Amino acid sequence: MKDGRPLGGLRSRLNKHARGLSWLAIVPILVLLVWFASSGRQTLNEIRVASQRAVRVAELRETITYLNEWLSAVSQVAVLTGERRWADRYEEVAPKLDDAISEAVALATPTGRAALASTMGEAHRDLATMERRAIASAAAGDRSSAQALLNGPEYAYLQDVYDNGSNIFGQQLAEIGNKQAADLDVRTWLETLGIGLGAVLLGATALSISSRTRLQGALAVTTAAARTDALTLLPNRRRFHEVLEAALAEGRRVGLDHALLMIDLDRFKAVNDAFGHPAGDDLLQSAAARLRSALGDERFIARLGGDEFAFILRCDPEKPDIPRVDPAAVADRIVSALSAPFILSGGTAVQIGASVGIAISCPGDDGVGELMHRADVALYRAKADGRGCCRVYTAGMHAHARAKAMLDEDLHPPISEDRRLRA
Repeated sequence: MKDGRPLGGLRSRLNKHARGLSWLAIVPILVLLVWFASSGRQTLNEIRVASQRAVRVAELRETITYLNEWLSAVSQVAVLTGERRWADRYEEVAPKLDDAISEAVALATPTGRAALASTMGEAHRDLATMERRAIASAAAGDRSSAQALLNGPEYAYLQDVYDNGSNIFGQQLAEIGNKQAADLDVRTWLETLGIGLGAVLLGATALSISSRTRLQGALAVTTAAARTDALTLLPNRRRFHEVLEAALAEGRRVGLDHALLMIDLDRFKAVNDAFGHPAGDDLLQSAAARLRSALGDERFIARLGGDEFAFILRCDPEKPDIPRVDPAAVADRIVSALSAPFILSGGTAVQIGASVGIAISCPGDDGVGELMHRADVALYRAKADGRGCCRVYTAGMHAHARAKAMLDEDLHPPISEDRRLRA
């Protein structure tokens, strides 16, 4: 037709259908984008939950280890002295360990849960029963029977079973992290595979890279948090064991020994009781800063728990001909650094001090346990010899030095709360 109306109508209808087809293509893309955004938020939320759970597992392991050692030491003191106050303190703290073990069992993986219940759980109940029997016997005047209970082979065997349970629980952190990472990796792969539509491909690739980066970042944060003491920002007991094991293995390989220094703050508990837990936390942070300053940032020092720190004095495998620094000289430097008064956040000046136990690695050491035990014995001897000093382990040191050190804790109160430094 000359007026062109039929052609114009056809063109109009074609344009209308084209616009309809465009919307049909855009709508699925928008739906996919919304779905991927929602799935990404869910993935990040699962990462946060996994990170929090892994950190809690690490905290519980340290708490359980520390409380078990504390209760064992208090029962020894109660048996040695026969004083009722130590029995009362034992009963005050024992429920905290019960709660921590119950929470640990609940957080463990299904396979680890049964192993924990049959090792740590049962050993803890039997240890608590023996410790309470020993305390009761000592209170009744039969200290020889009480000491026989705590120093006998059955008690030592139960402690080994308990330690095995603690190691099993420590493995849960890695299993939890690996499982969460595997699950999230599969989900990220499926999400990326589903984005194959032209214009969405670049955006989907960016989303996948961003999700993976966040996942790796969250897992890195979790790993660092699980190996760092939250209060002092020093490496924690878990990280310390890893580094010490590596150092001992390197020493055996190249034929060099290493020195382990166990550091315990003197009269810290008295300050904590007198001024409160915030002041105690402030004091621990200040002590950690002094240790870093005295030993140097390149040296490895960790907080094991409570007011106990550890330091590894390693030989340099690349320079075996250079004599190692005398461990006793390093210990004296530590004692000197921690003997000066501390200024708490409120302006109160307190003076504590430190005792140091030193043990030298031996070629026959099977692991970190033997070396740490020798350093502990030397530390308790330093406590028993008056505090504020260092002692190097010798075979003749008495194993009850730790109990005596705890008994002396209440005999050295902190300086008066009224003493404040002038601005």
